[in-house]
Amino acid sequence: KISRIRAGTFSHLNSLKRLRLDSNGLVCDCQLMWLGELLNNYAQSSNTQAAATCEYPRKLQGRSVASVTTDEFNCEIPRFTSEPQDVDVTLGNTVYFTCRAEGNPKPKIVWLHNNNELHMKNDIRRNLLDDG
Repeated sequence: KISRIRAGTFSHLNSLKRLRLDSNGLVCDCQLMWLGELLNNYAQSSNTQAAATCEYPRKLQGRSVASVTTDEFNCEIPRFTSEPQDVDVTLGNTVYFTCRAEGNPKPKIVWLHNNNELHMKNDIRRNLLDDG
């Protein structure tokens, strides 16, 4: 059973006539809101027959994805809860920068230096903690 579908999965199917996803275990969260919008567009402006039903969360079980409201998808705009601050440090000393954000889906924190992403996996001088 399918539980998640990436946004844009059906965007290249211009001749799609029928889409049946109602026997799957779809998780109706913020990441699936695009599908509800697509199903509503199909219903209003095309000949495509489409059906998709939520399995999770329990309060939406059995509901058509197209009928789930924006609030019910439980999306939360990302926001910083702790932003990095400028720090003065002497050469050779250790410095810590803290950044935390919350939202739904959980925001990915990316560190930049001079507008270039810092890749920390293979750099022994930098360490990225799980919480940002």
